Amino acid sequence: MAILCFARHDFLSDMTPSLYIHVPFCDGKCTYCAFYSVAYREDSADRYLDALSREMALYAEPQVKLRPPTIYMGGGTPSALGVEGFKRLVGDLSVYVDMTAASEWSMELNPGNLEPGLLQAMKDAGVTRVSIGAQAFDDPTLETMGRRHRVKDTLAAVAAVAAGGFDHWGLDLIAGYPGVSPATWRETLRQALSLGPSHLSVYDLSVEPGTRMAQRVERGIAITPPESATLAALQVAVDLAEDRGLRRYEISNFAHPGRECFHNLNCWRGGDYVGFGPAASSRLGRRRWTNRADLDGYVAALAGGEPPPREEETLPPETDLCERLMFGFRLAEGVDMGQFQDVFSPTPDQVERWIGRLAGLSREGLLVEEGGRWRPTERGFRLADRIAAELL
Repeated sequence: MAILCFARHDFLSDMTPSLYIHVPFCDGKCTYCAFYSVAYREDSADRYLDALSREMALYAEPQVKLRPPTIYMGGGTPSALGVEGFKRLVGDLSVYVDMTAASEWSMELNPGNLEPGLLQAMKDAGVTRVSIGAQAFDDPTLETMGRRHRVKDTLAAVAAVAAGGFDHWGLDLIAGYPGVSPATWRETLRQALSLGPSHLSVYDLSVEPGTRMAQRVERGIAITPPESATLAALQVAVDLAEDRGLRRYEISNFAHPGRECFHNLNCWRGGDYVGFGPAASSRLGRRRWTNRADLDGYVAALAGGEPPPREEETLPPETDLCERLMFGFRLAEGVDMGQFQDVFSPTPDQVERWIGRLAGLSREGLLVEEGGRWRPTERGFRLADRIAAELL
């Protein structure tokens, strides 16, 4: 298997790739979670950190450090590594990555497992943005979700993050969870927004195969709300967030102006990214690959000097461009077709076909065009899959 190098010719644009690190540890499994994670153990964490350093060494050289515009640490739960594990992770990365090049460095954490001293270690390392997995502000709901924290833990985490000097922090919430009444959902939003986050993510529940939630739905134990109820819950989130000055800039994300998650914006705008760790995905030009969600396989391969097992493909040029265009319509800003042509150089025939499809979506009330920029309407946000299907 060929080893990739980060030379400028690897990219479609002049931007170096953003960096994602997948930390696969968590203190339990939520009913709805389909992300790859395993139970934290110190020996597993040591093996993971050894392998992560080896993976970085395959793709970069200490003499020519990567300079990502943004860094994102997700999982799993990166905070599960604790102070010493986090410091070791940062030390290993700094051999191959110029951390100071990133204008934004995000890290996810869950309430209830904040080891004393971790926030200071994050601040010292250069983390600029914290994403707190609250999910709900109702203890019975948190219990049915399989969360290990309660509302008081979220309040304590928010207070600690603010006291730690992080003024750019956000909360994640889940809409459309079975059994949550409109009144309870509104109260969750009220409490979340009253804390003054600069960013809010509101994801509608997706029942993924293999999760405990999927098993409950199959057995009739849990009944997912109808689509109309979920759309109504999302609209309440839009209304209340905007009342607090948080602008909806992406289908599921709100922020004060200038406080958007620029790592995710880079991905949605068609920028390249490289991911390290089991289950991490990468996109460089038309090449895409995802490391297999298998910590043992990841560790074993890298211990033997081989890249981790992964699925990879090279997309046909038009499919690649369609995908990048499609992601742009997740954003309130939409897509400026002139800029898109300048950066990605589609053929005139491709542009003509796309403009025809965009015009059709506009007639359906899903998009609006202003000065060459096509933006989704509120209906377009609700029917984003329809836009994606038309473009693909």
